[in-house]
Amino acid sequence: MIHHGAMYLILAIALFHVYSSVLVDSLERNGLLSSIFSGFKYMTREEIVLARDGDESVADEAERMG
Repeated sequence: MIHHGAMYLILAIALFHVYSSVLVDSLERNGLLSSIFSGFKYMTREEIVLARDGDESVADEAERMG
């Protein structure tokens, strides 16, 4: 009986994980999960600028220190 209960618990956790991943992907609309299948991830303009220029707070801190 314990074996069957553990099996259904693991199955429920796996199904919840897949459901929540699809839900977050559709709500955030950034292509995190769909990028696994398509190979393309949507990025916001801020993410692109941050990746290109780096973190401005780090640069500002370096300028203040000299």
